[in-house]
Amino acid sequence: KLNDVWGGYVDTSAFKLWRSATYRFNARIGKKWREGRVFLAGDAMHQTPPFLGQGLCAGLRDASNLAWKLIRTKTHETSEPLLDSYEVERLPHVSFIIEAGKEFGLIIGELDEEKARVRDKTLRAQLLAGKMVTARQKFIPNLTTGIIKPGDPLAGTLMVQPRIMHDGTAKLLDDVVPMSFLYFATDEESQSWADENDNALARLGVQRITVGPSGFEEIDSFMLDWATENGVRAAFVRPDRYVYGGVSSMSDFAITYAALAQHLGA
Repeated sequence: KLNDVWGGYVDTSAFKLWRSATYRFNARIGKKWREGRVFLAGDAMHQTPPFLGQGLCAGLRDASNLAWKLIRTKTHETSEPLLDSYEVERLPHVSFIIEAGKEFGLIIGELDEEKARVRDKTLRAQLLAGKMVTARQKFIPNLTTGIIKPGDPLAGTLMVQPRIMHDGTAKLLDDVVPMSFLYFATDEESQSWADENDNALARLGVQRITVGPSGFEEIDSFMLDWATENGVRAAFVRPDRYVYGGVSSMSDFAITYAALAQHLGA
């Protein structure tokens, strides 16, 4: 039967089928992400259905989330709650993705041929009409808990990645700045809001950068457009490039900075 299916795509005389097996996927999450100095990540902590292609991605997000917290705990003697936030942030995120993967599996794995034909016809029509979401990132949630500014609509979203000129060469910003906390500003004035707290920011490990006038030259207007659309002129960004909180004014800077300092145990 497999040869009948493959016959329309490949020369079945060019290979020999040795064995076939039914693949059974798992959708599981462990109960405890941390025990003292031991942390679990990736497949050791959760098993993800393959239908969104997010199993490896989920493990990479685990590593990215945990790595900067371990580094910070060692270099800045940060309190234990920072390490506890690993589970607080990753559990709801990966739970959502696993459930979404299961839902996609029900669509992809339809066993009734007539229902599958109806599915294909419906999805094809939606695609041709431009009504179908095809960007996989649209199905990936933001952070909703943990080390993010409470009540900020930008908090927990992924920061954009602008292309800049550096030493006469076009580069991505992450290729130039360190993977540390960043205070992004889009102009000289919004950068000046941090002047009074410059030493305190340095002690927190926050690097100040400007993308725009008096700073890195942006090749396009990606970051500026992002800031304008979200009503901010600056933002605090985590080492894993999730936005901690947006900043729209000097008073807003003070509130966001104070919240970050409290989160980091300063």
